Amino acid sequence: NDPSPEDAALDARRRSDLAAIAAALDTYRARNGSYPSTQNDFATLCAQAFDAGCLLTTVTKELPAKDGTHPYWYQSDGTTYTLFSRLQTAVVDSGCPAQTPPALANLPVVCLSGGGH
Repeated sequence: NDPSPEDAALDARRRSDLAAIAAALDTYRARNGSYPSTQNDFATLCAQAFDAGCLLTTVTKELPAKDGTHPYWYQSDGTTYTLFSRLQTAVVDSGCPAQTPPALANLPVVCLSGGGH
């Protein structure tokens, strides 16, 4: 059951978007001393103006806040972070913590975490 080329391309874009967001997060932390915090709550990265992830627009003009249709999700205590994206095709090692945003429940997801050092 191989993914269609369209699904594979969309998932590849999602992974590259998460990597770009992670780079922006590292730049933001270098400038501000911490990541934008959600108090460890799940939030869309920058779907609403008050989302913590919108602070990343201070370090990059090219913030991919969604995959075209679905928003990316973000969780941070200021020291560590996890980014969440839905996927078309489930992967064996998603990199996700046990808790994922309720909006992504029962969907294939991929995650990227960082910080803590």
